[in-house]
Amino acid sequence: MAKSDTWDAAASVELVQRCYGLIGQGDWEQANALLSEDFTFNEPPSLDYGGQWHGRDAIQRLFTFLMSYWSDADIQINHMIGDEKHCIVLMTFSANAKSTTGRFTQNVVEVLHIADGLITDLYVHYFDTAPLALDTGSIARLTAVNEQG
Repeated sequence: MAKSDTWDAAASVELVQRCYGLIGQGDWEQANALLSEDFTFNEPPSLDYGGQWHGRDAIQRLFTFLMSYWSDADIQINHMIGDEKHCIVLMTFSANAKSTTGRFTQNVVEVLHIADGLITDLYVHYFDTAPLALDTGSIARLTAVNEQG
């Protein structure tokens, strides 16, 4: 979808809905085409997979990495709202942690920036990163470093 003089909030939400739908179908080629060449996915730095993931295939690479920690993932999109340059997604993420036998559920907010009809970056905000850091081993490593320090 190319940006036009009529690009508005509805177009931003439609772009993100389309991208998420394609990801859900496993159609990475079409989903990646909706991302800018310099797309950046920003995860909290306290997590093992935290930091910036760059490139059109960033979401695909991150997803593959995440599934090394979790199984039976379920994402429920609760609401999307946008303007000409942003889309905010409220969702609920659930998965089974492979390092434990527990299932967790987390409220998540994703903020996507849009320019020229493409998604340029995404910032993810978890309600509480502690359970995620515990399941991925981040807390144990941080504790060990602090105790040595």
